[in-house]
Amino acid sequence: AAPPPAAAAAGPDAAAAAAAAPQPAAAAAAAALPPLPNLPAGMPPAALDADQWVYRDPRGMEQGVFKKTDILDWYECGYFSLDLPLRSALPGQESIWTSLDCMVRVWALSEAHKAALEPQQQGLAAAAAAEAAAAAAAGGSVVGLSDLGSA
Repeated sequence: AAPPPAAAAAGPDAAAAAAAAPQPAAAAAAAALPPLPNLPAGMPPAALDADQWVYRDPRGMEQGVFKKTDILDWYECGYFSLDLPLRSALPGQESIWTSLDCMVRVWALSEAHKAALEPQQQGLAAAAAAEAAAAAAAGGSVVGLSDLGSA
C-alpha cells in the first residue's frame, strides 16, 4: 500500500456463546451473534456505514477523507500507531475524536456481527419462502408487503 499523506513527516511507527439452556431457534441464533460494537460517545452508527474517516497527523493537521481499508492498510504497513487520532468525516463529527485502537476494535466487531447475521438472514428468508409455498399449496392466500399498496 502507498504511504498515507504526511507519512514521511511521521515516519513508520511500531504496530503493535451460545447459551447453555435450550432456546427457540431465533433466540439461540441471536444469542450466538457477536455483540454490536460500542461506538465512541457521540459517534452515530451511520459513521460506520458512511466509511469516511479523517486522521490527525503528528503535526496536528487533519488528513482525509479516507476509507477504513486505507487506514487499516497504512496501519499494517507501520505508518500509524494505535494512538492515531481518528474521527468520522460526517457533518457534525468534527469534535468527536477517538483512537485508531478503538476503531480497529469497533470495525472488527461490526464486521463479525454482519458476517454472523448473513446466514441467519438467509435462513429467515428461506423459512419465509417455504411458509409462503406451503400456504399456497394448501390453497391459502399469500400476502406480502408488495401486495398491500398505498391507500
